[in-house]
Amino acid sequence: MLTTPFSWKECFTPKEKWLGGAAPDGKDSHAELKRLMGGLGFKLLKEQEMPLIIHQHARLFELITPMATVWQKM
Repeated sequence: MLTTPFSWKECFTPKEKWLGGAAPDGKDSHAELKRLMGGLGFKLLKEQEMPLIIHQHARLFELITPMATVWQKM
């Protein structure tokens, strides 16, 4: 199982290493993840958005929606 919000930031990862490029909606990264995993012999069993709340401090919360994918090695 892999989960990721596909939120790329250059302060953590150089832009040239972003999976699938820099599409702000994560669609390119999601397509590239599926391509790479398929090339490694994995079959996608399920994918689902999983809302997550990050509690920054007493008055600040951040809502993100990571994509969860479940894979099976073939």
